[in-house]
Amino acid sequence: MRTVQVADEGGADVAEVVRRVLLDVTALVEPTGDGGAFLDVSGARHRLGRPTWIAGMVRERLRLRAGLASGIGVAATKCVAELASVEAAPDGVVLVPRSAGPDYLRPRPLADLPGVPTRVLGALAAAGFSTVGDVADAPLADLQRRLGAPGGRRLHDLALGRDPRPVRPTPAPRVPHGAPAGPGDGPDVVRRSSTRSATGRDGRSTTTIPCADLS
Repeated sequence: MRTVQVADEGGADVAEVVRRVLLDVTALVEPTGDGGAFLDVSGARHRLGRPTWIAGMVRERLRLRAGLASGIGVAATKCVAELASVEAAPDGVVLVPRSAGPDYLRPRPLADLPGVPTRVLGALAAAGFSTVGDVADAPLADLQRRLGAPGGRRLHDLALGRDPRPVRPTPAPRVPHGAPAGPGDGPDVVRRSSTRSATGRDGRSTTTIPCADLS
């Protein structure tokens, strides 16, 4: 699941409210630096319900506690979750079921895949590739010849909806010595992260990391 918050003038105070809203759901939260964050909520399903229900709850809490509208994408792979969140913005939820991921990607312009460098897009466009489906249908060997073995395989996998990397949560801010820890601070976050990381790698229902650079 990926959230995108609308820009706000509240500064650090609002950012802390957003952080706590997300950590109330799961310890597996990775801010993206563009006003969004990625969450792996597979470990929270038993406690909070279906991923779409969780997305709706997060959206409502962000509105009530931080005064923010948000777009949330729910999907089974990283890139699809990111694209769905962009589609959901500025204020909605878009679900892409696991089985629908490849078809969701196919008609999109190749430039929609997050993390693909401009030079790679240019080289592929010159070779006649314009959509994600074009790359998905291409022989792997052809892509590897054009982009190198690792880059060709990574792009081919992304075009087919394959992106198995787990979320990498950002450590909680350090608490000054002697200060009381908040509910999302300190060692408890580390313990919960360790437990839910293992769960997430074994078939998470939402994914939380933007696509890697293909350079």
